Amino acid sequence: MGNITHFSGKLLAVKELAPEVRHFVFEVPSTFTFLPGQYVFVQIPLSDGKHLKKPYSIASSPHQQGTLELCLNLVKGGQGSGYLFQLKRGETVDFTGPMGRFTIHGPDKPAIFIATGTGIAPFRSMISTLLTSGKQQSFILLAGYRKEDSELYGDTFRELAREHRNFSYHSIISQPHPTSAGKKGRVQLLVEKYLPPLFTGDIYLCGLREMVDETTKLLLSKGIDESRIHFERYD
Repeated sequence: MGNITHFSGKLLAVKELAPEVRHFVFEVPSTFTFLPGQYVFVQIPLSDGKHLKKPYSIASSPHQQGTLELCLNLVKGGQGSGYLFQLKRGETVDFTGPMGRFTIHGPDKPAIFIATGTGIAPFRSMISTLLTSGKQQSFILLAGYRKEDSELYGDTFRELAREHRNFSYHSIISQPHPTSAGKKGRVQLLVEKYLPPLFTGDIYLCGLREMVDETTKLLLSKGIDESRIHFERYD
């Protein structure tokens, strides 16, 4: 685990992933290390000269030394996202981290990752790390979104699924366009469909409290032991 430190990062690139959702790439010291699933605090400067700390999951792999990537949505009235969304390339941000215990608990066990919205960010880091490390056990990513245009990193995960036979990716839309031919419903429907019988691995949940709580209840009803369910809630 990387030591908690204060450091600065220069904004290298910004990409819009979906309406009001952006991917940020920062240049950071090559000495910065972290575990997949951890987060950093962004120091938000306030008008009175003080700072506000906001946590954001790291969306990049630890293998990418010298860069730090974040994924976040614009929150109406949110000081953290409002600050980051107005940044220009070349400007610097102050960070503190890494923080958090939402990390890979059993690197040699099969795993299912369940996310909604920007809760996908830590899983981008975890899954990339596991597959790059040559792990051969089964990994399944289940992701829920509201609209067709709100899917995040879909092309990346579909490409990983083509490259790695032990990884599969499934997404679902809760409020699709009337003409949509895709899967409709909440992410719990994917759990019902893709949770293997007698599953012995770990399950990771990340998203809003309602999804995490409801999906945890579903998993417990399926006989998954609570000790194998790991989660991080965004509200």
